Amino acid sequence: MAIPRLVRVSESAVGDVLHARLLTGQEPGDFERQAAELAHALGATAVRVTSTGPGLVDLTLVERDVLDDGVVLEDVEPVTDLRAVRFAVGEDGQWRTRDYANIAAEVGGGVPGSGKTAGETGLACGLIQNPAVQYVVIDGKGGEDWSWIAPRAAAYTNEDEDLNVVLELVESVHRLMRARLKTQKTQRGQANFWNLPLDPAHPVVFLVVDEVQTFTDSKGMDKDTKTVAATITARLSALVKKGRSAGIITRLLTQKPTSDAIPTAIRDNASVRTAWRVLSDDAAEAILGPVVRGSAVSPVDIPVGMPGVAVVADAGGQLERVRFPYVDEHTAEQIATRTTELRRDLADLTGPTAADKAPADEEATT
Repeated sequence: MAIPRLVRVSESAVGDVLHARLLTGQEPGDFERQAAELAHALGATAVRVTSTGPGLVDLTLVERDVLDDGVVLEDVEPVTDLRAVRFAVGEDGQWRTRDYANIAAEVGGGVPGSGKTAGETGLACGLIQNPAVQYVVIDGKGGEDWSWIAPRAAAYTNEDEDLNVVLELVESVHRLMRARLKTQKTQRGQANFWNLPLDPAHPVVFLVVDEVQTFTDSKGMDKDTKTVAATITARLSALVKKGRSAGIITRLLTQKPTSDAIPTAIRDNASVRTAWRVLSDDAAEAILGPVVRGSAVSPVDIPVGMPGVAVVADAGGQLERVRFPYVDEHTAEQIATRTTELRRDLADLTGPTAADKAPADEEATT
């Protein structure tokens, strides 16, 4: 391979960066394909190739893995801009952000102990400090992993056996979505929630369903329970497909990433996907989609001793490793408690049901 012209050398969190100008006929892919050979030749653990503009590449000589060290937060900064939400640290040591505007859904998964719930806790701690954000949490594990958020949540349950309780909550969010889609343009002037200014009176609603397989994987359920599970799955699917314009973001998490836990129709409509450590390529694909099969980055390769490390897609659609921060549950409880006044009850957001309205309607006609 002909050697490109070295423009300058700079430092990064992981090692030196060689900024180079390509020669005629060269392209970044030439260097990506030879990354392993470049690492040997330059005495680095690995070489990362990044195109920074027409005819320009950066060759990052990886001398240390910044993701080896955990990220522990003693407090979490409030999220003020939902178009730039910090969620994890990348391999270059810089924070990654997500644009949640016009996002309908996220799917995420990882084996127990991979850091999935801890990562979601850190994200939620920033979001709940925004008065224009409300959280609805359904914890299918049946434990207390999410109990910290109860004082701040618009609705919370850790019911994992009575699926009718879960269906009632999901139906409430689904009802809110339908009401907004039908009335938003008339009442607020725009059909798309994200074309309007954020308003605590019309908050963004995050619906988190942790261990979603408890409610969507019907294997072993009796006939009646299967019927309820099928309705829950149908409502979640509708929220994933239509919730964007209503300002409702559905986050489905599982430690059993299969097509039974997260049907592909739901996964394929989720624009944000996060895979913590998993044990098989099939599990990785169930979360990230077929793109993971041809990627050099896979959640299967995450060591067991690195909880919090996950694989996500960057802004360009390429997979990369990141490390989610760890927030102690007592810190999370303190944040939830000090923001309790921002809580709005889900029933208040949803409004009265048709049954609730019937008596008033009848009185008006008599």
